[in-house]
Amino acid sequence: MKTVGLRTSAVDERAADYLFYPESSLALRPGERNYVAHGEANGVHKAYKCRVREPWYMVPDVRVPDLILSVFSERPVLSNNDGRFVASNSLLCGFLRSGTAEDFAASWYTSLTLLGCESEVHALGGGVMVLVPREAGNIRIANPHRHPPKHLGSLAECLADGDIRGAYERGDEAILRGCMGLSNQAIDRIRQGVAILAHWRTSARGGVQASAPDDSEVGRDAP
Repeated sequence: MKTVGLRTSAVDERAADYLFYPESSLALRPGERNYVAHGEANGVHKAYKCRVREPWYMVPDVRVPDLILSVFSERPVLSNNDGRFVASNSLLCGFLRSGTAEDFAASWYTSLTLLGCESEVHALGGGVMVLVPREAGNIRIANPHRHPPKHLGSLAECLADGDIRGAYERGDEAILRGCMGLSNQAIDRIRQGVAILAHWRTSARGGVQASAPDDSEVGRDAP
């Protein structure tokens, strides 16, 4: 399932895959028994990941996360999992100890989060950022006591249009400046840090080493 937008409830059902997960592995319904028999007739139960399970058709440790986060992204997309999806290992699953998924999402989309990503998350060859659980768990986000009532709607509009950069920019305005009271100069310095670290991460692409951007470039390319 590909995450799209701020809330997974907005995902088109045609874009989702389905996991066979019967309510009881010991008392299958007739249709479920037929489905399992069909898999055995086709040798599915002999594949490695199936034959080491008991029973073979039950995927272990299936949990519905509160949040879903993209793994490969220059600007990671975080979604409130109000659609109650489970996710494969091509996505990260987040579970909240307190608070709401909506509040967490509102706080996620700022340049402060991007600075945390650049500082904590490693990159693959060519500078591709890849989020893994432990590193993602080290990212610190803004924690305002409240967010503007219309902010989540604004984020949802940006993400629905594929404007991830715009979502982070609106978070800077609403959360960093509006809620936390950071000055424009302070926000610019955070953006500069993001741009410089991203430049160092990606400058070797194509075998070309480039010098760090100056302040004018950073301001122009800020996320």
